[in-house]
Amino acid sequence: MKQFSDQLAAAAAGDAVAFRELHAMVAPPLARYLRARGCEDIEGVASEVFLRVFRSLRSFAGSEEQFRAWVFTIARNLMRDEHRRRSRRVTTEELDEASAASVQGGDVEDEALDQGSEKWVQSVLAELPDVHREVLVLRIVGDLTIDEVATVIGKSRGATKAIQRRALAAVRRIISNSGVPL
Repeated sequence: MKQFSDQLAAAAAGDAVAFRELHAMVAPPLARYLRARGCEDIEGVASEVFLRVFRSLRSFAGSEEQFRAWVFTIARNLMRDEHRRRSRRVTTEELDEASAASVQGGDVEDEALDQGSEKWVQSVLAELPDVHREVLVLRIVGDLTIDEVATVIGKSRGATKAIQRRALAAVRRIISNSGVPL
């Protein structure tokens, strides 16, 4: 595999293989981040992120860590835009007969456990202030370093570490107050 700087230069020059390698490096944690932030159209938003990355790749200069932070900053801004749009309109979706007939069930127990776990995590995260939730989701789900998270949220490394520490303490309190043993 090429060095990051070589991959970046090749992708900026239009090398599809190099761009695919950059995409493969960032896409899985990006999708997890978008899912954790409640994105309704993960593939669509991720595609838009990478379209913007591809368009601006020639103007980017930096390390692999800075690249990841840049990609997540673009995603974070798109998510903010999506949340603003969503808050302004009500959307409904009807299920036609053909779609309803094609819906198949899976293992009810597994689905209930998965949904219950995800809802529980979402409910714990919902109790946190926005910046705490954002830092934890970027660190844990997005798999970013403290420095990358600091870049994405526009704070210093020290401030980001302090936010993470306060967020984790808040999660411990929430879990403890809910009666779940730590």
